[in-house]
Amino acid sequence: MSALDDFKSKLPLNVRKSIRLANEIETRQRPTASIGLNHALNGGIGEGRITLIYGSSGSGKSLLMLQSIAEWQKQGLICGYMDSEGTVTREFAARLGVDIDSLIYWNKKTFAGATDAVLPYLRAGIDILVIDTYSDLLPEQFLENDGTVKEFAGNKMIGAHARSTTIMLNMLHTEIQPNTSIIMMSQTTTDLSGQHAVQVPHGGKKIEFKVSAMVKLISSRFDSQQIKETVEGTKIPVGREITATVMKNKFGPEMRIAKWNMYYEGDKLGIDFDKELIDLACVYNVIDRGVTGWMTWHDIKAQGANNFLKAITPEQRNEIKLELETAMYSVIHEEVE
Repeated sequence: MSALDDFKSKLPLNVRKSIRLANEIETRQRPTASIGLNHALNGGIGEGRITLIYGSSGSGKSLLMLQSIAEWQKQGLICGYMDSEGTVTREFAARLGVDIDSLIYWNKKTFAGATDAVLPYLRAGIDILVIDTYSDLLPEQFLENDGTVKEFAGNKMIGAHARSTTIMLNMLHTEIQPNTSIIMMSQTTTDLSGQHAVQVPHGGKKIEFKVSAMVKLISSRFDSQQIKETVEGTKIPVGREITATVMKNKFGPEMRIAKWNMYYEGDKLGIDFDKELIDLACVYNVIDRGVTGWMTWHDIKAQGANNFLKAITPEQRNEIKLELETAMYSVIHEEVE
């Protein structure tokens, strides 16, 4: 008899029958719309976990989530979107590929209203829940008993937002089901407690402790940093580069970085998946890129990314993606070992 069996024999029968071992733990992740971010997270957004995505205004948080929802819906997953900011429009979501006829949608303005609205869906096992953003939710301390907002002079309450964030997190964490992925989004605020000013998410330290993964998105809104296209002889901004840094990750290495081009206007709305795929495939030597720009993959050879994309079929593109993922994740596993 092993030491574990001997220990089990000393337990009450009802406890012995309900004992659970660590080998029963399952870790599953859902890929987002960015292949680079999936790699940085070592697989994607965790199931049964809360993930925090934060960044300044215009860093593409909502766009990333809506485009990811479009991919998750293709897999038959049930998705819900808590839109406290009024970000989502039917036209914009549909252009990103979202099935708006099956996307569950809420528009709440307070922590209590948002939390109470989503709890029944969590208990029912909704697959994806996005909260965009809890930074914009109003703490209940600012409301009268009838739900109206208090007079401005009576709203001087330090730490109310952080306390409300903590309560919301605790309730969501308690009710989350093993199959559910919760993604909370936040704007950034400035932490001046150290020697240098640091951009951190809203909600105090609790949010950093409670979530399983934290992703920080950064982009520039300077005109010189925008991706531009010529329309009727005039160059207009249509997108920008996004940098994502994994600040915390219980599924793999931290401080990994992913970059992609995000388009907010024009035909390439959303993440430029093709550019991201080709760039990463060249980095991981799935595609051989010569100094003169010639790209070679098996028997296919073309000069420049645009010509290469025209030369491959959708099936071959998927093959490149599979080869790339194999190459990327093998590197992560070697580093972890």
